[in-house]
Amino acid sequence: MRYRILSLILALCALSALFGCSKTTEYRDDLPATDLADLVADTLGSDSFAAMKESYLTGAMKLDLILFSEYDVRINAYGADIDEFGIFKTADGVSVKDAVAELDKYLSFRLETWMDEYMPEEKPKLEKAETHSAGNYIMYVILSEENKAAALKTFNDYLKTEG
Repeated sequence: MRYRILSLILALCALSALFGCSKTTEYRDDLPATDLADLVADTLGSDSFAAMKESYLTGAMKLDLILFSEYDVRINAYGADIDEFGIFKTADGVSVKDAVAELDKYLSFRLETWMDEYMPEEKPKLEKAETHSAGNYIMYVILSEENKAAALKTFNDYLKTEG
């Protein structure tokens, strides 16, 4: 009987220590999407990224911009690669899940319409493209694995606060 009680007490202590020390990640909500996109572009070390206008986002990308209060999409404009990233902040009352789904739909569209004979060496970037959220901000990336890791690190590091 004593052994059971002692085991129960030790288990409860271990659980309380585990949960008592855990930190929750909190994210800023005050950084303009354009400033964050500038930071990511600087991290990537390229001045070949051009910011896209709203007409590109609604036309070529087929995005429903009502989901976002801010956005900044950058596309490589001067090279022979498909490097691209976008940073979005969800609009008030819009769930991050719905906003991520909209961006995932765009990435799927890009992959479905990819012509294999057009720069086949770039297709892996598109196949491994992804979205990532941090609080009310979402970033999609179509980049090499190395650049994707650097871009996502910058995105998270600038938005993360100690909670």
